[in-house]
Amino acid sequence: MVRRAREHDEDEREQMRQAQADYGDTNFNSPESEDDFPLWEDYEPMSPSAPGNFTDSRLRNHSPPAIRNPYRSLPPPPRAPPHRSQSQRIATGSGNSMQRAHSEYTRDLSLIEGIDNRIFNQARVLDRANTAHHRAERNIQEAFSRLLIVQQSRDRYEILHALAMQESVTPLLNEAYRVLHYEGQVLAHLIGERERADDRLAAARERFADEREAYMHGLRRTFNL
Repeated sequence: MVRRAREHDEDEREQMRQAQADYGDTNFNSPESEDDFPLWEDYEPMSPSAPGNFTDSRLRNHSPPAIRNPYRSLPPPPRAPPHRSQSQRIATGSGNSMQRAHSEYTRDLSLIEGIDNRIFNQARVLDRANTAHHRAERNIQEAFSRLLIVQQSRDRYEILHALAMQESVTPLLNEAYRVLHYEGQVLAHLIGERERADDRLAAARERFADEREAYMHGLRRTFNL
């Protein structure tokens, strides 16, 4: 088999030299061209499984391994959690409205507590004025009863003394009535002021209740409670 291949190769070389000679190419017949042409050497055919056998269909059909980018194999760096402000940590709506509702509720509650204390103190003052007024009225009645008694005795000195007492207790009754009327007006003014403050407190309480409910809802949603 090797000899037939060699003879076939010699025939091809002879045909090529003849073709070159026909076209006038003299360089082909030079010694350098003879040396440059590869000589046939004896060899033994390689087994299909031997390394370097390029006739193996497995090697011929096998695609070269793909070059992997070392940067693509690296996982992306972990992302830092987004920064949250204090108002965003708990979704409660507007933080300013919550603070304003709480401030108004606290202020109106303190206001009505102060009015209640003033009403309590004024009620005590009015009670004392009322007691003084009752005492002045009793003095008027007692003085008049004494006048009736001494009139029956027909004692001029006793009648004169009873008349003086009657005249002295009358201004005291008038003063007691004036004080009672004034202290009653002060108390009535405080009661009216408390009614208006109570309306403001009720409105502030309702606004605060709504804001508080929204705040607690946001707290439960934020912490999955």
